[in-house]
Amino acid sequence: MASKWQTYLNRVEGQNELERFSNDSQMYNSALTKDFNEIRQDNYPNIAEQLDLLWHAIDEGIFGDNAKLTDFYTTLKTVKDNYPKVDLVED
Repeated sequence: MASKWQTYLNRVEGQNELERFSNDSQMYNSALTKDFNEIRQDNYPNIAEQLDLLWHAIDEGIFGDNAKLTDFYTTLKTVKDNYPKVDLVED
């Protein structure tokens, strides 16, 4: 199912905002960032789950380089890897 944002993008004269704003870098970057943020946020675990994962990592005394082995880190890293930050257009 398409997100509300994607539905909106597809609705305006067959063009999405990225196409409509291709000549305006500021508006293009705004549309690109909004789409990216919505998609990435939808894929993160909810805050309560993130805090629980963090609590367990702290309770187990996992710090420093070993912190990258915790479920907290690997869960969030997976989302970041699957939805990398977008490259914005320079003026």
